This record gives sequence, structure tokens and C-alpha cells, in this order.
Amino acid sequence: MRKAGFLVAVLACCWMASSCNNHGGQTIPAAQQNQAVEQAQPATGDAVMGDDDRQVALDNLPQEAKNLLSSNFAGKKVSVSTADNDDFTVRLESGEKIEFERNGNWKEIECYGTSVPAALVPQAIAADVKAAYKGAVIAKLERNRNGGYEVSLNNGMEIKYSSSGRRLAAEVDD
Repeated sequence: MRKAGFLVAVLACCWMASSCNNHGGQTIPAAQQNQAVEQAQPATGDAVMGDDDRQVALDNLPQEAKNLLSSNFAGKKVSVSTADNDDFTVRLESGEKIEFERNGNWKEIECYGTSVPAALVPQAIAADVKAAYKGAVIAKLERNRNGGYEVSLNNGMEIKYSSSGRRLAAEVDD
């Protein structure tokens, strides 16, 4: 009788675990953004969530965020996607991290080891970086609430820009 009770408990746990929605490992679809995505085990390590964070499925992101991901990070797998009271964060297995405001506008894109997709960089900023920092790539792009931008290059430079793309300040990150 005891063995039967144990077996029932194990089967119940297995059923509950298989019915949970696992959000890690989702592939960002290229053409069909709302199509079901591949599921896998959530990543660990730098994909650690904060106290207020909760995992969310890509389907639950605002449409503008889904459009940005499918246009600029198509085919990449999601390590984890989370939400808190202020924003959404999507971390990709390839190392990129994209933060979105609640309305779906991006606010920060980190692409250390690669570069921020050119389509996301304002033209004036891209032109300034190309002219003033030859060979450097934009590893991080942050949009401030005032409309300005902060850029981190792969060579350690941090640059602040106005909303029009005019360089305001530059310094080497320590």
C-alpha cells in the first residue's frame, strides 16, 4: 500500500511538472512572430532573475518588442524572458540582452561579444562612431528617458549623445 501511495505521488509530480509552462529556450521566429516557439530548459548563470522578476512567454511581450526581436535577432534562442513592474527583459543564449519598456519600446540593448544591430542605431550616432572611433563597434546602446543615448563601444569608450545624435561627452570606462 505504501508503494502504491509513493507511485501515485511521483506520477502526480511528473504530471504537474510537465504541465508547467517553461519559457526558456524559445526561438525568436523570423517571419511568424506569434507562432508557437520551441521550448527548452531555462538557462542558469547570468540569466538570474531579480526579486521582482517573473518569467514571461515571448507571446506575452508587447507587439513592438516582438517585432524588434523578430527583425533584429531572428533565429536566436531565448535564454530567459522576464518582466517586473517597470519593464521586460529578454536574454538570448548567444549573450545579448534587450530591455523593453512596458509599452514595447526598447530601452537598452547589450551585445557584448558582437555588436548592436545596425538597424537599431540612429544614423547620426553610427556615423559619429564610424568616423571618430575607427574599427570600434557598438556593444551597448541605451535610450534615456530624456531621449538621449548612451553608447558603450567594444574598445571601452562610453559616449553620451543628445536625442538628435550630437556627441555630448566621451570617456574611457575604467
